[in-house]
Amino acid sequence: MGARQEVAFMRNNEIFKRLEKVTSVASLTPAERRSYEADVKNARDTLNQIRTAEERGEKRGEKRGEKRGEKNAQIRIARNMLAEGMTIESISSMTGLTIADIERLKTQQQ
Repeated sequence: MGARQEVAFMRNNEIFKRLEKVTSVASLTPAERRSYEADVKNARDTLNQIRTAEERGEKRGEKRGEKRGEKNAQIRIARNMLAEGMTIESISSMTGLTIADIERLKTQQQ
């Protein structure tokens, strides 16, 4: 491997990139190093806050999706029950839907 190829390999190799960062940090003055470490800590803290917010958002989205799915299942069952001629009160009791919801479904089916 020629000298140019070695330099190109070193620039593109992740290990050498890390080594370069370590040596540049090691050459910092104590004040610069404290500032650098504070910046790194702030960046990590920010990243952790973002990850936590994403996890919360995913959980919220999952809960919403589950609720919508349950509601859709209740509506589908109520429609089937209406088609079988069951009473609105019985359907409400069995599905948990309000009488008004079931009456709306009945109107939509007609």
